Amino acid sequence: MIVSQDDIDAALTTAEAAVRDIADATLATGRSAPVGDEAAPEAVEEERVGARPNSPTAHSAAPMDDHRIRRILNLSVPVIVQLAARKMRVHEIVQWGRGAIVEFNQPFDAPLDLFVNNQRIGCGEAVKVGENFGLRITTIDSPETRLRAASKSPG
Repeated sequence: MIVSQDDIDAALTTAEAAVRDIADATLATGRSAPVGDEAAPEAVEEERVGARPNSPTAHSAAPMDDHRIRRILNLSVPVIVQLAARKMRVHEIVQWGRGAIVEFNQPFDAPLDLFVNNQRIGCGEAVKVGENFGLRITTIDSPETRLRAASKSPG
């Protein structure tokens, strides 16, 4: 299935409105919004039924909009945790060998930047999850900003 940029833009607009309405409902009720598999389509539809008459989602209950939202929410995008960055001359890089140490001007315990689609959306601290590396998020951008970052073409 080929998705046009117009389809992506329309789905993004609908999804952003849905995220705003869910955030508004969360603030109004004090309940946390469902995440991942907990976010059943029926819950999104219930939010739309109670939407303000002039809100963007009040007119977006068409099945095609739900389909577009699901397509965007099911996209796989690169998620990157950046330890540090620096520029180096190519002649230095070609001299690297096994065991070489590359030094960065960043303390070892500094927050790590979190990127989605090469867009910084937050930061956190390194944690061990079993035998794997993980990130405990300490600051995160708004859901709208994260959705926008995830929907952009990487690069």
